[in-house]
Amino acid sequence: MRFSIVVPILVFLTASCVTVQKTESPQEKTVRYVYKDVVFTPDSRKKEINNGVFIEITPIDAIELNERTYRSAMLTGNYERDIAHEHVDRDFDNLSRNEEIIYANKIEADSKIREMINDKEISSDLGNSLIERMWSNESVGRDGSEVKTVSGQHSTHEANPFYHDQRYLSLFEVKIENTSGQIEEFDLGSFQVSSGDEILYPLSIEDFERRFKNNLIKLENAYRYNLPNYLRVSPGQSVKKILATPAIATDNSSVTVQKFDDITGDVYDFEYEISLVSEELEIVFEKFTIKPRMGTQRINYYAVQMEDGTTFGLKENALYSPNDNLDQLITVCYAEIPSGGYAAPTAGVPVGDIITNSKVQCEEFVLSDLKSKEISF
Repeated sequence: MRFSIVVPILVFLTASCVTVQKTESPQEKTVRYVYKDVVFTPDSRKKEINNGVFIEITPIDAIELNERTYRSAMLTGNYERDIAHEHVDRDFDNLSRNEEIIYANKIEADSKIREMINDKEISSDLGNSLIERMWSNESVGRDGSEVKTVSGQHSTHEANPFYHDQRYLSLFEVKIENTSGQIEEFDLGSFQVSSGDEILYPLSIEDFERRFKNNLIKLENAYRYNLPNYLRVSPGQSVKKILATPAIATDNSSVTVQKFDDITGDVYDFEYEISLVSEELEIVFEKFTIKPRMGTQRINYYAVQMEDGTTFGLKENALYSPNDNLDQLITVCYAEIPSGGYAAPTAGVPVGDIITNSKVQCEEFVLSDLKSKEISF
């Protein structure tokens, strides 16, 4: 099992001409990355702990849970509204008139985006990225040159309970197969992880409840994925759960997940060797500017889907693409949100009511065809 850690070690901007000077030519961004792969050997270990009861433990990258937990959150059918509530509803009574107009138009826009997804006009990943970008604060989003974009991370950690306080936990997938004829019971406290001189204990559901008491999306996914404090497995049943611990130090050469049997006193060791592999990569990116429609009192939000499926919301109106991959077909979506001036007229509509007038549009572009380096709708 290999986990990739990508670290940018040098970032600099250069003009497209030989001499550094102000020019209307687009800028290039050159980024040098260091890939550090954490390799676990073997990929997994499987042991029979009772007659007909098997446990298989696999180290997994917490980043892999971004996609799975995001899709699980969508099962509620109301994920976009949950995001809206998280960012706005707590202070809804204190919104100004313009903020009420923005909120009402965002509600309308995310309904339009959801309809486009249902009609298969756009992918769910692209639509959800636009919804997430629209409801998030101004610091959220990418420009295409970030580590997570280059490393192919398609989804964010918005719904991943194993990401907290700007860091990921160490995770092990525990698969329990009960081929015996009786119910088997498992206690979270019977597991521990040792690495070097350190012993780590799995996080309980109470730990997640303390961390995410104000984040229902992550808390529900913790209930769904984390190994519970107490688990019963029926005869013939197979169950997969996540055992999560604080991050393991990768400078140790090995890690062991231990399962204790309090009745027999047996200890089952699932041992893995750890090694690090480093690689440097330098990429030159070309900048493309998205040109918004003319008009005032509008806020524009953008999301992009690259040809390989990588999808993300844009932080601003600039997209960077590797200069050796400009022939790819990309899809750009935008949500245009009126930010004022839309109070209803007196004829036919009560005075003071808000008229919503949001706009959502998506188009495909081949970057190499854009000689002006501008994306226009």
